[in-house]
Amino acid sequence: MAREAKLILFQLGNEVYAVDLRYVREVVNSSNTIGVPGAQDFVKGVMDLRGRILTLIDLARILGTESDAHSKVLVYLDNKSDAPALGFVVDQVLGVITVKENEIERPPLKLSELVKGYVRTDRGIVTVLDIEKVAEQVKKELGGEEP
Repeated sequence: MAREAKLILFQLGNEVYAVDLRYVREVVNSSNTIGVPGAQDFVKGVMDLRGRILTLIDLARILGTESDAHSKVLVYLDNKSDAPALGFVVDQVLGVITVKENEIERPPLKLSELVKGYVRTDRGIVTVLDIEKVAEQVKKELGGEEP
């Protein structure tokens, strides 16, 4: 029997994406953020998350897509440490779906290290991101530790 995966669906511009829910600690509003002077263009800023500074990453810029709403933050949970360090800014969270892992179709060619696969939903084909790879790329570009 195929294992199940819970995916959180979110929107960036006109595109719908998903990530494995195991890597999302929580979803918060992106209010009360402050900019970071001189930061790379994909850094949206920082915010105080219950006494911890959370670096906000513009996921649309990382993926090379358009976005303008930026109303929610997916707080990334690094499984090697319990402390959230990154928040990925998205336009809208659409919900959570459960799929069988074998329903996540791998692309026939390795199109991007950041894409885990694709899943068919009632919203059409949804790109499933490998959020660990995204976080690893961001941390490398920011000069931080790899997850």
